[in-house]
Amino acid sequence: MSTVIEHLAVLYNNPFNFAPALAEFYNEYGNANRSMLLAYLILPLILPKESRKYLRAVRTNSSLRVLVSERDRIYGLAARVQQYRHITDKTLQYLVDANVIEIGHDLNIVVRGQVSTGVVPEGTIDAARGLAKICRPYDVQTVYRMLGVKSL
Repeated sequence: MSTVIEHLAVLYNNPFNFAPALAEFYNEYGNANRSMLLAYLILPLILPKESRKYLRAVRTNSSLRVLVSERDRIYGLAARVQQYRHITDKTLQYLVDANVIEIGHDLNIVVRGQVSTGVVPEGTIDAARGLAKICRPYDVQTVYRMLGVKSL
């Protein structure tokens, strides 16, 4: 039975499912120094239902401070960053290999193409756009500091 669960986890957590959300985040976020480091926050914030619900409803007056204000949204974020680190690396590599994104020398990411949307978890693309909107006013270090993530 455990192998069935492992196989389902591999099917659900693969780069092809998460690539459209990461590409859409960077498409919305724009070009900024060291923006690649934000990739490690995308999946841990858009996959849990609590934070995804808020991020999908982001408006012009929404902010990162409001996201952090309710602890249910970011509870366990540091552990989730470590949990999704490997799949984030694979997803970034897939996007580079598919010529969808380009990583610059100062770790900035520029979106060059489109990713076909396959089996994308519901609401993750909208949540990725919302996350980009609320992260845009801050530099990478401030985003990590505000979310309480101390290390990658």
